[in-house]
Amino acid sequence: MYSDLQAFFNLPKKTVWKSDHSVIQFFANCVQDSSYTKSSSENIRGLSFEIHKAAYLDDPYNTDQAWKEVKLFQFHFLANDNLESKLRKESMIGWRVVTEDILIKIPPGESNILQTVTNKLKPMII
Repeated sequence: MYSDLQAFFNLPKKTVWKSDHSVIQFFANCVQDSSYTKSSSENIRGLSFEIHKAAYLDDPYNTDQAWKEVKLFQFHFLANDNLESKLRKESMIGWRVVTEDILIKIPPGESNILQTVTNKLKPMII
């Protein structure tokens, strides 16, 4: 389950994420600012995160015998980080501005997840 996420990052070949803790530890190790003071709302110094329960993902390729599920990790760096330097260049991942029109361009199941997360963060959608 974690190998799909792990594939986006430059990691030593023997590194294998086997649990939620492995994922959290990776992101926690990306925090760079050692002088940052932890606030009461943070899970780890310089990093706030939430793990959403694995749930059914509405997808046109789902069948009665096979369906997609998603487990969402939501991370927010509150201090300087080096996450971008750990991304594999071929993974084509980058920061995106979320605009309202993107929600109609992606599959409905993914759109619902993105809408839920952005609503929770209370951003101003452009």
